[in-house]
Amino acid sequence: MRSRLAGTAALITMLAAAEAQACAFHITGLGGFDLAYPGSMRVALAVAEAKLYGNLPQTILPEGDEGLRITSNAMKTLGDRLDQIPQDSMADFYILLVDRRLWTRYYVETYSDGKAYNVYAHTSAPEEDSPVAHMTYDVLEALATEKMTVSEAVDAGLIQIQGQSPDQVSTALNLAYGIDLASR
Repeated sequence: MRSRLAGTAALITMLAAAEAQACAFHITGLGGFDLAYPGSMRVALAVAEAKLYGNLPQTILPEGDEGLRITSNAMKTLGDRLDQIPQDSMADFYILLVDRRLWTRYYVETYSDGKAYNVYAHTSAPEEDSPVAHMTYDVLEALATEKMTVSEAVDAGLIQIQGQSPDQVSTALNLAYGIDLASR
């Protein structure tokens, strides 16, 4: 118990040293956690604990532009998944990958043949009441590879959903990760 508290205290100290910026993907490591947005610290601590106890696999992500490319592609793949959900479940929201300080906006656009999501990766932080799902790249990867469900991640504190319409965001994510894109 003492080592767990010491580890948590060390993590908090390192995270608190991070400077607050909107979408600062290239600032990585523990100092790269985006703590400027409410909910980020809770997610960072829950993820650190899940990794410590082996409940969340660690994903190795390259630094710099290569890491940004991989992460942006993962966010766009989520957009492809979101395009497949029922249109009445679609809602605008943001995802903040707190470990990479990467903001992505998912914006629903109406076209003549229906609705679709536009994905804006590497965007700036949203307005204060905008719906935001906080997670890390490891959580996003675990969802995409079906190592956990959205509900499990939310229950474990690995995803925090805040702002207006959190239930709509949760529903959209649950539906998106229930879709097998390979079979379509």
